[in-house]
Amino acid sequence: WGCFLPPHPIASRVLITATAFDLSQALFTLSASAASFPDVPRDHPFGASIAVLADMKIVSGNPDGNFYPAKPVNRAEFLIMLYRAKGWTPSAPSSTCFPDVSRGSWYEAVVCDASAKGYVGGYPDGKFRPEKEVNRVESLKMIFKTFGYDSTKTSSKTLTYIDVQSS
Repeated sequence: WGCFLPPHPIASRVLITATAFDLSQALFTLSASAASFPDVPRDHPFGASIAVLADMKIVSGNPDGNFYPAKPVNRAEFLIMLYRAKGWTPSAPSSTCFPDVSRGSWYEAVVCDASAKGYVGGYPDGKFRPEKEVNRVESLKMIFKTFGYDSTKTSSKTLTYIDVQSS
């Protein structure tokens, strides 16, 4: 195992939820009551984190009531979690921000608002790819931008991850 080399996809909703939970602990007072999902048992490794984030309305699960903890998180979902964590309401889009962000889609307002404010950008082909699995680099960039962290003042220390092989 070795150093993190971008772009490594975040493999599951559980990992992204745990990351969001770690971030949320520094930003929010945790509620005593917590929501639950039928597909997340009490003994699930991230069950408590998922429940607290649901209670805080940062994650809401799927229309069928399940959370699907092993399902990868896409770019639109991750951005919406960040907006909810910040308590932001996006401005209504006045025009299409990316050719692949459909008018009236469940993520249009957040993606277009974040794009207009410089929190996210598209790919070289001009697309946002909202359904694409968010990778670690993209998620960190979105966190830095939405929370106003100055990436020039961070450590240049190389980080190692057990889930990423060195090259």
